[in-house]
Amino acid sequence: MRSTIEHRPVTAVAWVLLAALLVLFVLPFLLVGGALWWYLRPGRLLKQVGRENAIRRRDAVGPGLLVAAVLAAALLFGTVPAEDTLASTVFWLSAVALALGGMGAVRALSRFGEYRALSGRLDAAGTVESGPAVFSGTARVHEERNRGPLSDEPALCYAVTAVDLLGARDAGFPRIRHHEQSGHPFALEDDTGTVVVEPTDASVQFWEPNRQLVPETTAQPGDDGQRAAIDDICGEAGLNPDSALTYRERRLVPGTDVTVLGTARRAPTDRYARVGDGTQRLVVFFGDAETVRDALGDRLRHGTALAALGVGGAVGMLLSAGVL
Repeated sequence: MRSTIEHRPVTAVAWVLLAALLVLFVLPFLLVGGALWWYLRPGRLLKQVGRENAIRRRDAVGPGLLVAAVLAAALLFGTVPAEDTLASTVFWLSAVALALGGMGAVRALSRFGEYRALSGRLDAAGTVESGPAVFSGTARVHEERNRGPLSDEPALCYAVTAVDLLGARDAGFPRIRHHEQSGHPFALEDDTGTVVVEPTDASVQFWEPNRQLVPETTAQPGDDGQRAAIDDICGEAGLNPDSALTYRERRLVPGTDVTVLGTARRAPTDRYARVGDGTQRLVVFFGDAETVRDALGDRLRHGTALAALGVGGAVGMLLSAGVL
């Protein structure tokens, strides 16, 4: 009994010291990390990156698991080389190559299906009934005429993004505060007839591969001409209209050449076939089919080259860590 009683004060002091160490050293890191996480909103940023590059989650799963497996093997079954050695330089350079290779593989996978679809025969808008289809033609108004909220210009559909910058006003890391994309149906016409395209969020690629075909309007709270539009956007997004944000509008205007991949369906009462998501997801590109196919081919080759670099990085990491 005496031994137990004597050790209780020591145990209590140890717990107090441990708690003090946690408060003094660990808690500040947690607070700073939490503040950065809240400010940057990585989930929202990754979603925007995926939206701009038409990357689905399933495109990133395979490469992500492979990169994680190589890292785990190097750290668990090998030894990180000592600093200031050739092996250490090889290890960290290989880690960078591995990361770049993972991103390249995701980039290639995200466009492989679209490139393969565009490498085949285009479908005729006037005769299509149902199933996966690829069209190339001119975008036109279908029933409803719309206008961009910032530009007040005709827009078959549009995307509006509110961003601020971590850093200088004119150069810094963009933080996405809000994104919205209209889903108004529009018509696509080719030499054979018409189909109605029903866009969903992220289906219209306003960012690539032909950004020069995408009209863009930029506004800030100090621009009196767009004040009412900014107030409307902030009201829907729950933002402060007086905060120093930059608002960007990109739009698809009538008369633009587009290439559409999607799944067609036609109900008995429909005059035109409708194209949307289905067995082949809906993607709307700016430009004719040949131009879009060439641009996607370049992206596919670039991603494949990076993926090959990643394979070399994986081998280099495992060799320098002593796993192989």
